Amino acid sequence: EEGTERTYYFKQFSTMCPNLFVGCEALIDTQNSSNPLEQVFYSGTASQATVPADSLAYLIPSSDAACSSTQAGCTLLGQASVAFSRMANENATSTFTDMVVMVDPDTFSDEGGKSPSLCTLPEEYCATWTGTDASQTRKTFKDPTGYVCEYKTEGGVTTWYERGTSTPCPTIGRTCTNARYRSCTASSQCPVGGQCLTFGLGHCIGGKSISTNANGTIIYKDWNLCESNADCMDFAIPGSQGLCSNAVGACNPQVSTCTEYQDPRLPEGCATALVNGQRGCSQDLTISCSQNSDCGTGNRCLSACDFLYVRKDKISSNLSDCNGILNPDEGCVGLHEDGGLPDTIITYKHCSTASTTPCYTDNDCLSGETCGYQ
Repeated sequence: EEGTERTYYFKQFSTMCPNLFVGCEALIDTQNSSNPLEQVFYSGTASQATVPADSLAYLIPSSDAACSSTQAGCTLLGQASVAFSRMANENATSTFTDMVVMVDPDTFSDEGGKSPSLCTLPEEYCATWTGTDASQTRKTFKDPTGYVCEYKTEGGVTTWYERGTSTPCPTIGRTCTNARYRSCTASSQCPVGGQCLTFGLGHCIGGKSISTNANGTIIYKDWNLCESNADCMDFAIPGSQGLCSNAVGACNPQVSTCTEYQDPRLPEGCATALVNGQRGCSQDLTISCSQNSDCGTGNRCLSACDFLYVRKDKISSNLSDCNGILNPDEGCVGLHEDGGLPDTIITYKHCSTASTTPCYTDNDCLSGETCGYQ
């Protein structure tokens, strides 16, 4: 017997086997799981994952094929680089590259976000991105996977187009519940378990999501979500309707950190609380107006402060660069960052003894006070 150097004598063999089967044993394939039974996660959905029950596997143990228990679950997979079609009757194009990852069924869970190696279809392509600014801020977004639009001029018309084409960037429409990138007209065109519905999950590209109250006042919505183009304001043409889409707007690296600011001095007596293209009465900015007479005696019709679009990394936040004094008349201006934190330096006109009370004229202050940049 090979390996023992012992000799045995047999006769009348009833079953013969080739040499290549010597050492074959019945082993248990655990599927890398401590649970011997079949397990199903996210059952009945497009994200369903099944871990088979233990089964017998007939193998020839070999030291050449052995690995450490800590390497169990190490799996060669194909990482897809996908260019999705937005049309229901067209397929995506994919290329794959080899990627070795640890797949550990003992970490699988039906509860979203609790499994390090299992996710659902709606979470597909979620990735962590690192900013190129000095702070190297890390944020989590979905990879747009080719669904990108760019602002350019085609045929004399400047607007948003699908990147690399002359096709206008698509607006929000009916999409699959389990594949939001996929346009559809019927649920049968969606991955298994998905429905074709109209979602209010688009976002405004090249502008901001707005709403208008009963007084006609425009306010910005949180999260920049929209249901139609009417919910968006176009910053390229203030006051005009913007674009509501599921696509991602691309920008040039040269304009990275571009931020919206307002100059609280211009025009004279403007209000930072008003949005681009909006006017409101001084006594109540929610009252829309077009001229002073619309606001009653002694009140003024104010416009939004001038909007500036500047790279944030080119703006100094150190007051010492202005010799420690905020002096707009000498060009040292405190800009208001739209959507940013509360201003730490008073950049608007305010009453001389009440630095947090904004004003437009001395009449807005108490007797003996003056209105100005203090």
